[in-house]
Amino acid sequence: MYAALKTELVDMKLLDGESGRGKSDELVRHVSSLFALTSEHCTDEQIYTYDVVLQRLADVVDVDGRAFASNKLCMLQNAPYGLMRRFAFDVIRVAGPVLRKSPVLSDQDLLDVSDERGADHMLAISCRKDLSAKVTDLLIHYAHGPVLMQLAANGRAQISQKGMAFLRQMAANDAKMAESLKQRQAQHDQLRLVKNPTSPLAQELNLTEIMRDLEARIPPDKLDLSLDPYLARYKFEASAVRAKDLEKKSRLNETSLLRYAGHDQFADVICGIALMSGISYKIIARMMSSLHWEQVLCLFKVMRFSDRLVSELLCCGPWKLRLSRNQCIAILKQYRQMSVEEAHAKVLLWSQNGIILD
Repeated sequence: MYAALKTELVDMKLLDGESGRGKSDELVRHVSSLFALTSEHCTDEQIYTYDVVLQRLADVVDVDGRAFASNKLCMLQNAPYGLMRRFAFDVIRVAGPVLRKSPVLSDQDLLDVSDERGADHMLAISCRKDLSAKVTDLLIHYAHGPVLMQLAANGRAQISQKGMAFLRQMAANDAKMAESLKQRQAQHDQLRLVKNPTSPLAQELNLTEIMRDLEARIPPDKLDLSLDPYLARYKFEASAVRAKDLEKKSRLNETSLLRYAGHDQFADVICGIALMSGISYKIIARMMSSLHWEQVLCLFKVMRFSDRLVSELLCCGPWKLRLSRNQCIAILKQYRQMSVEEAHAKVLLWSQNGIILD
């Protein structure tokens, strides 16, 4: 299959004429489905080939075919950029999924669409999980009612002081806008990064309290890392001192974790995460050597770790030995699809259901 990608996925000559149009809808569904299945293994050259082929197919298929491809590819991290940008300017049935979900679109792409297309496209953009203030300022400038309402309720959208002042002015005379801003504040509180266990949000989550209660119920042998064949060799006490020193210098952050993980400094990674989360390093070490990885993915998501950091963590310490490449790909995909709200809810259930430490 991959050898074929080096040349052409489709004989373009077959797409010429009316008979070609009859085949094109089937082809666009087949090619977009094939890319969705194999995208994680595609090289840049292969992705470029898909981009060229799918854009050519988009020239000749109807809205149904383009909408199928849009829905199939919109959430992929490495979706063909040219095709995604093209779809973003299409009719809203095609553009909607891409504008709401595609991670490959840039701020400039979103600004261009906002300038050139109508309110329906801007409403789709306002639903994105992450929006910069640069984009929201333009959306607010156009002042379409439903777009403003959606932005106000979107806790992940960054809104400038000027933009927020405009929305609050509207809210003074609009009960629905006031309620949307209230929803935004509730979402914003949930999505803040949990790094300081004494912060108001950490208090709200009761993360430290949850883990303290859990630790009291964990059998002592599970917390004796010297008994674990994967963990006994690490010097966690020395790493805990280094992590504390970094914290005092305000240098304990994702960048330092990336550096540690990249050099397979597992003990330093564990103690850094422990200090940032307020959870015992013994529990973090157990969680990050377990094959029950969903629970620690929830913690990573609540702490808003980037995909890049999670990818590095999967190749660090015991997981480097215990996880296959395909497992790492599947776990990273699961992490990308997990929402902060979902992770938050599952973490809160730990006090009731416990956690698995094997």
